[in-house]
Amino acid sequence: MASKTKRKNLGFSIVELIVTIAIVGILATLANATYSNYVIRTKIATEVFVLTTRAKEIWDLKRSDKDFYLNGENSEVNEYAALTKNIGTAGGTGIVNGYAEIMVRPELVGEDSVRWRCVVAGDILTESNIPNHCILGDATFFRILKENNMIFSEDNFQYDQTPINNDSWGKVDTDSDFLGKWYITGGDEQIEIWNNFDNIDDIRPNVAELDGDRNEIVDFSHDLASKGFDSMQMSFDYYSRTGDNSSNFEIYLGDELVYTHDSFAKGWQTINIDLQNTSASGKTLTLRESGRDDSYGALIDLESLRVTPNKIT
Repeated sequence: MASKTKRKNLGFSIVELIVTIAIVGILATLANATYSNYVIRTKIATEVFVLTTRAKEIWDLKRSDKDFYLNGENSEVNEYAALTKNIGTAGGTGIVNGYAEIMVRPELVGEDSVRWRCVVAGDILTESNIPNHCILGDATFFRILKENNMIFSEDNFQYDQTPINNDSWGKVDTDSDFLGKWYITGGDEQIEIWNNFDNIDDIRPNVAELDGDRNEIVDFSHDLASKGFDSMQMSFDYYSRTGDNSSNFEIYLGDELVYTHDSFAKGWQTINIDLQNTSASGKTLTLRESGRDDSYGALIDLESLRVTPNKIT
């Protein structure tokens, strides 16, 4: 009787073919994503290098009070000498789909030296898309740096909506459109506003008096998007109405007292205050009256009030 021998099938089964095709597809997808990240990262790194070179030139020209021009399309520079370029398809060079911008920004590290910080923002960008020495920020963080202002114009005082007549004064409620996103707590939640009111030697429009009523403490506050900033600077013009500590005031960042005024000479003074941010979250900035609470308080020129970013994390 002849023996029967089973022949082994040396080919692939249907299941094996399906699994193999699936694995190849996954590997191809991963390879394509890795390559796409590499391409975007390389293009952004090139743009950052070119922008940094130009930013250093502009910095030197600004320090020497010399004129300069922008020779790159979609570029702009602010008064801080931060140079920005649009690299998105939305009005930019088209390296990245949608919104995308890069910035090269100087930070003082000594009297005559700076370090250059790179910041990138974009709708679809991730950490893997940007050079290692750059920071990936959201649109709000980037706009703060670009405008060199912690308080955007639409959130600040709306001078065209002042309820106070010229050469007069009055009280403004915390929910007034005039205040933007500033708000008042304490007392009757109102603040006294002078509009070219002829009660001091050097009159100005849009002046706030912090102590509008006796026997009440009023806080004048704004919530800052301070996440990502190690420090900020606040500046404004101040007038001591009484010439003594009845016109005193304090500045708080969150719950921390960061400044108490102690100079009460007559006339407008420019106040500059360094704000050190010790939290990863946003902080509330508050001006608080701290005089004798006799209704003769500190006068703050609202049009001069500004909070600018300093060092980023």
